[in-house]
Amino acid sequence: MLRGKDVVIVGNNVAVPKVIKWLRAYYPRANIHIICRERVLGYSRYLLPYLMAYNYDVNLYSIPRLYLKYIVRCNVYYNYSINNIDRDNKVIHINNGKESKNIKYDKLIVALDFKIAPKHGIKLWQLSDYIESWPRIKKHNTVCIKGDIRLVSHIIDALIAIDKKIQYYPSGDPFTEIFDEDMASIFCSFLKERIPNISICECNGEVIINHSSISYDNEIVQLLGAKLDSLGRPLIDRKACLLGACNEYFIGSLAVPYYLANVPDYYPEENTLVKRGLITALNIAKFSVDMKEINSHLGKIGNIFFVSYRLYKERNKTYDDISSTRIKLRLPDYPESLKDEYAYIKISVDRKSEKIIAFQAFGPSKYSVLAMLGAYLIDKEIGIVLTKDVPSHPLILGLNNSVNLVIEALWRKIKKKPNVLL
Repeated sequence: MLRGKDVVIVGNNVAVPKVIKWLRAYYPRANIHIICRERVLGYSRYLLPYLMAYNYDVNLYSIPRLYLKYIVRCNVYYNYSINNIDRDNKVIHINNGKESKNIKYDKLIVALDFKIAPKHGIKLWQLSDYIESWPRIKKHNTVCIKGDIRLVSHIIDALIAIDKKIQYYPSGDPFTEIFDEDMASIFCSFLKERIPNISICECNGEVIINHSSISYDNEIVQLLGAKLDSLGRPLIDRKACLLGACNEYFIGSLAVPYYLANVPDYYPEENTLVKRGLITALNIAKFSVDMKEINSHLGKIGNIFFVSYRLYKERNKTYDDISSTRIKLRLPDYPESLKDEYAYIKISVDRKSEKIIAFQAFGPSKYSVLAMLGAYLIDKEIGIVLTKDVPSHPLILGLNNSVNLVIEALWRKIKKKPNVLL
């Protein structure tokens, strides 16, 4: 039990409010401390552009300080940075430029995001970035956006919703962060054909949003003695513990492996963090809960959705180990006015086990039902010979009846021509 013990949360990502709630439920007498480098706590970075686009007051979109103080009884240190961590004595030294404090901990949760620091252009990540830069962005008709599509798709989508023209300039080959080369190429053409307000690989707009320079906020995890991969990302185990550390958990962005919450969401990064936060709270409560290693990307741009799921452990398999099939699908029960609308689906199967290890899809937003199908197939490690039984599962019941046709078509094609892209 954590009666009278100190739990310290460092950071301000979207999982923090849930972690506070769960910890307080399990440990009503624990002392919970939060160290936050911003002046507000607990907001969704991915929803900020939509709030700004429709003129909502973003200052209201955070956890009220009175709630933190009196309801969940947390001590919050706003605008504080960490100077050092004494692991032997379990003490964190923090400073806000005016005063220093020492905070003891029995359990430590790191909830930091990565950093975006462009050499030129605007960054839109923290609340202060939006408050400062969004009025300037809205004055222009054409906006150039640079960076990884996983970091900017929500900004593109919000700006398209208010009729801005978008020039997207990717960090590398377009959309290869979410798809393989085959699907990325088709998706690029599909997007340009259906959304006239977007152009790819151009950047001569009136204002530039630059998310192409990111770094991992790993100073703190290094102070904890945690292990990092070759790119500087912290390594965690299936219980969200930092490898190389003890009693320290990580629910920040881009941990390795990258774990998936099995319920699809247009903001899978945030959904993943919240799920990781829940598992962290449960493990602190001695429930011993593991996470599944799945790489996921899901989002939308205009009226186009895209999704990609992959079992992390299968990432380094060679082509000889995998059978892949792609189909172009039009749901037959759609109205006649949508007869030219269709989606692309591609799945990969491990030959030896015949289990589905990757699922990629994109198409009109009305096909986004396929995201739940893909999440279920990957999360449950369904074998291709069993997919005919999937629609009877409660997660799939109630979805479009044509899901049956999708599964049947994928099953027939993979069994018939396992090495051919159709």
